Amino acid sequence: VLRSGRLTPVLLDVHRRLDDHWPPSGLLGKDREGDPIYWHRFGLASIDFLAEVPSEVLVRHEIFTATRITQAIEEEACRQGRPVMYMTVVADIAGLSRKHLSLSGALKWKLCVRLCEDYYPEMVKRIIVVRTPRLFSTAWASAKFFFDEGTRNKVQVADNRNTYETLVRYIDGGWIPQELGGSFGFGGGCYAQPVIPSPEGPPSPALMRDLKATKAYLPQHLH
Repeated sequence: VLRSGRLTPVLLDVHRRLDDHWPPSGLLGKDREGDPIYWHRFGLASIDFLAEVPSEVLVRHEIFTATRITQAIEEEACRQGRPVMYMTVVADIAGLSRKHLSLSGALKWKLCVRLCEDYYPEMVKRIIVVRTPRLFSTAWASAKFFFDEGTRNKVQVADNRNTYETLVRYIDGGWIPQELGGSFGFGGGCYAQPVIPSPEGPPSPALMRDLKATKAYLPQHLH
């Protein structure tokens, strides 16, 4: 499935299918400095999926995702004719539940975080956390240590009463999805689906079988 470090059509198809579920995120629009915006709907992430998926497969998909983000930023730099090195991240936590506090799921997420921190550093300009449930403070008390101190210092948590007001300080309202108070809509969805995936459950059993089957074809250093 892998030849010379490149994805073959079989593995690429599996990654593309997984994109609809993990990570529930997408690049959309520019902030007020002209840099890309990465929207992440972590509250919709399936912890059951994280607990079940093999770590080796998850790592490969994180590399797949981070590489495409890097490529998109490089393409944006070419379009603008200037260096583009950073992005604004909006982390939407709506939907967070006690299931997200499971140890097995948290350890898998830590794996994803550390991969990005260690191998794709300094891509993030700021992280705006929005629509936080009461449970968020408990989850963040532990999860924040997954990140480097420099990244933690870039995090700001918006008051739930002022989600749009916080976002619009950094992002034009035309790029903010309707569900967050802005005016951007796409394909009839109020959260710019499918550009920003909004999964309603874990991947199908068929996709999980295909994901586990790819493990046998990964490079040995990922086993």
